[in-house]
Amino acid sequence: MNEVVVISKLQHRNLVRLVGSYIEGEEKMLVHENLPNKGLDSFLFGPKKQYLLDWRKRFQIIEGIG
Repeated sequence: MNEVVVISKLQHRNLVRLVGSYIEGEEKMLVHENLPNKGLDSFLFGPKKQYLLDWRKRFQIIEGIG
């Protein structure tokens, strides 16, 4: 729960805002703001964009986010 509180306070132009969370027993859920221009996954792995980035570049992007 401490991690959720910290994440909810993060603000960065490349991060979606955490709106809320739900924890009941083993059920856990994070609720984040809507992404009107789709998520990063659509740019990294989408069928129309799959040839724009090679796997090395995709990995660098994913690693940079982490």
